[in-house]
Amino acid sequence: MGTKLGPSVACLTMGHFEEQLFSRYTGIKPILYKRYIDDIVGVAVGPRNDLEKFINFAETFCPFLKFTHCISNSSVVFLDTELSISDRQIKSNLHFKPTDSHNYLMYPSNHPRSCTNSIPFSQLLRARRICSDDQDFAKVSKQIISFFEQRQYPQRVLSNALKRIQGIDRASALAPKTDHTPTRRIPLVLSFHPSVTPIVRAIYRNVDTLRHDPSTRDHFPDPPITAFRIEKNISKHLVRASQPQAVVPDTPGTFPCNRGRCNTCPVVSYDKNLSIVGPNNNRFNVHQHFTCTSANVVYVLVGKRCNILYVGETKRRLADRVTEHLRSIKQNLPGFPVATHFNPPSTCSIRDLMVSAAISCRGSDHDRLAAENRLIMKLGTLSPHGLNVRLELFIVYFLNCTFGRVNDQLHFCHLMKGLNPKRRGIFHKLLALFTTSFLPTYFISATQYFDLIYIYIYI
Repeated sequence: MGTKLGPSVACLTMGHFEEQLFSRYTGIKPILYKRYIDDIVGVAVGPRNDLEKFINFAETFCPFLKFTHCISNSSVVFLDTELSISDRQIKSNLHFKPTDSHNYLMYPSNHPRSCTNSIPFSQLLRARRICSDDQDFAKVSKQIISFFEQRQYPQRVLSNALKRIQGIDRASALAPKTDHTPTRRIPLVLSFHPSVTPIVRAIYRNVDTLRHDPSTRDHFPDPPITAFRIEKNISKHLVRASQPQAVVPDTPGTFPCNRGRCNTCPVVSYDKNLSIVGPNNNRFNVHQHFTCTSANVVYVLVGKRCNILYVGETKRRLADRVTEHLRSIKQNLPGFPVATHFNPPSTCSIRDLMVSAAISCRGSDHDRLAAENRLIMKLGTLSPHGLNVRLELFIVYFLNCTFGRVNDQLHFCHLMKGLNPKRRGIFHKLLALFTTSFLPTYFISATQYFDLIYIYIYI
């Protein structure tokens, strides 16, 4: 089924399909219809043509679902069972698929003997539950015993399993367990090794000492229960993962995601100082943990040779946005400042590109844009000092800082004083239009309006 959600989606899809199918089909329907996820079994009474019509209608009812079917008058296979009709009753028998290799655990393997000795009995118990006829169960039991003989299981273990299963009828095997009494036995967890067995035996021989000692008898009313964990085998000692160890999520900075086909991992910036320095020598310290899969972030692109910065934002994953930047550079798309800067005649190339996430935003798109604008102004990445050239960002930031803090307003004013006269003149016209046309028709406080006038005069 692939993912963990696969079976649930399959059941919901098939349930909706069956509801629509049975409500719209007007012909003769099966008298028995059962399904387990995507495997279906049914019984129909009547001519074979009527059943084929129902199956053909189901196959053409939904073009996205493909069916394979088998019709038989004697028996059909459903999952790992073979169903047949005898004396007007449905009989079940265990079915072995042709591709089943019966590759059970080898008996000489390095596992606890309690584990290997219980496997034959568990398989016989499964057959006892499935086989409704005792003769069929006897045949299947011989087959199961032969499979374990090929896996070097001793006759003593197989004989004991047969004796245990012969004392259990099918009704008892199918009955649910009712004893769910909680135990107070303390688990003793050990890494399994053959040399551990004498230690466990010594503990059980001296368990009465723990039960009668005044300091431990309250903790050990019953003997401890032994549980083994898997010890490292030769494969785990020789084979190591190709990926480096995962970074602790609390570590600040930007780190590769180590996915197989991620294009962003090679350009992730490793800055041990965890700071980004802009053209105006202002420093921004990174305090959060990021990877290529981090979403809703403000990021910084930097050229290693020229130290020219570009501040951007994305609602998607950082890797998706950086992939678009890399594609625009490779194709040298016009109108993209990043693509223009990392192509000739510039001295920087795509090999000099580095990316670092700076701010993680948890609010709306406006909050993310405001955070991007504040970082642009703090680092001073407007052209020609940086690669950010969009003037409409300052309008958005202007609205944000006007109704915000005084420090934001001062940052905005200092930024505008750094613009060249032509761009400052354009912004003066936009600001004059904004203060004379929009604000008088919008209900704001006098303090906020004077803040606007103060900024306009200061610029």
